[in-house]
Amino acid sequence: MTAITNTINKLEAFIYRMSGYSTVYLLLFVLIGDITVSCIFSFLLFPDHSSGFQFSSLTEEFILAVLFAPIFETLIFQALILKKSLKYFNNNKLVAIILSASLFGLSHYYSIPYVIKATLAGVLYGLLYFVLLNKNKQPIIYIIIVHAIYNLIGFTLNNL
Repeated sequence: MTAITNTINKLEAFIYRMSGYSTVYLLLFVLIGDITVSCIFSFLLFPDHSSGFQFSSLTEEFILAVLFAPIFETLIFQALILKKSLKYFNNNKLVAIILSASLFGLSHYYSIPYVIKATLAGVLYGLLYFVLLNKNKQPIIYIIIVHAIYNLIGFTLNNL
């Protein structure tokens, strides 16, 4: 068994194990994970770093970041890319998550640290997608909700 096959099997086992947890717990886990990654990047690794999309008003920021972006990005990076990459890569969830997360990260190219942080968030969203799919849930709506809550927290903290 190669290292890649072993990793794929471990990922499948992880998805299966996580499927036993309640949906609310899974959503909180991803949200807290995303917040933790952001805190590590913002306060420990790159404390002087402040980049991101620049909005012209609070209303524009709220509509685009909290409402539109979570819907649009989830439909592209989870609904489309994860589904399509499973077809092209022989149902390999590891490749699907890596591809989706990498593209999600690159779509946030405000700086290298921001790309890395967004890529890690993309991994969390990709894992959540497969865990919820395994639970026979509709993962897209849940990912949109978690992403919107995360962006709402960021919006609130940035505009206090």
